[in-house]
Amino acid sequence: MIQVILSLELARLLHQYGSFEQIPTTTSLPFNKWLPFLKRTHSTLQPTFPNVSDEGLLPFFRLVATKEIPDTALPQLLTLPGVEGAYGKPDDEPPGLP
Repeated sequence: MIQVILSLELARLLHQYGSFEQIPTTTSLPFNKWLPFLKRTHSTLQPTFPNVSDEGLLPFFRLVATKEIPDTALPQLLTLPGVEGAYGKPDDEPPGLP
């Protein structure tokens, strides 16, 4: 899983509208590079802390994919507008023993 820290502006939009597709075009124009990236990686952004109003928690999102995210995705993600940081996060559960 990849943890993403967004700008407060983008985080507010995503919490308000739910997804990039729902954000009005005029408002989302600065972030128009996101949709091709999400389609290419078969992923979505999900808030780490949904339904919060604390601005300290709003920017934290998870990149969740239906397929394995390629290693090249993290450097590409860091170049997208509104991204302040991103890192690979280990699974919450340890791998099973053989």
